[in-house]
Amino acid sequence: CGFPCQPNSVMNVKKSENDQRRDPMAKALEYIRVKRPKYFVLENVVGIMHVSKGAVWRSLVDELDALDGYAWDYRILDPCKHANSPQSRPRVYLCGKRDCATPLEWPDEVPLTRRCVDLLDERAAGGIPAAPCYLKMLQTWGIDKDQPGIVEFCAASRAYSPYKKGAPIAPLAPDELPHVLKADVAPCVIKHDPGPYANHLGRYLTADECLKLQGFEPSAVRRPQVTPLQMRQLTGNAMHCGVLARVLAKLLDCEA
Repeated sequence: CGFPCQPNSVMNVKKSENDQRRDPMAKALEYIRVKRPKYFVLENVVGIMHVSKGAVWRSLVDELDALDGYAWDYRILDPCKHANSPQSRPRVYLCGKRDCATPLEWPDEVPLTRRCVDLLDERAAGGIPAAPCYLKMLQTWGIDKDQPGIVEFCAASRAYSPYKKGAPIAPLAPDELPHVLKADVAPCVIKHDPGPYANHLGRYLTADECLKLQGFEPSAVRRPQVTPLQMRQLTGNAMHCGVLARVLAKLLDCEA
């Protein structure tokens, strides 16, 4: 279960311990208690460990500790470190195994051999260009339109706001540029509009490109009847396929 991350995400500035979007987390724990599956995998943003001064995390840990007959553990896993997938998407995985007498094992780190720009399709048709306000952000940051890389406008502007109050507007410094324009490891694919933007291609990523960054083979995915934007958003809410495969392989003691 990858329960909703919005109540715990750094992208959500208004957080509450009583946010109803945490209800699926409670339902997942209830399912484990009642149905007692052999294994379970829970996943969420790392912010769940810190939101509400740690109260949400402590409550979750207490619930898992109270499960009768389960050994459980957690790790923060990132596709670019654990799945040879060029996307920075650290997530906390909480895994449990019923009637287990030995400690749970976790995937080792693996070398990253692919760049995120290599997953993009230069011939993709129907790419959506950025709105003028976002093009203005690129101009303010001093990013040339031909520079290869992926920008996630919403996440980047939180750390490198092009509209800093009381400060002169200036291009990014050379050491700041790689934190905004990423050619090797892409920013996290998130649901938040407008989504990841391929700067050198002059368009947002397609749904297929987002699926590739999430570890999926696009041709193997059965698509719901939704718009391309909705498909990108669904992809941004999914667990990373490659990381999940390696976690399950460890739980099931089989090869990924």
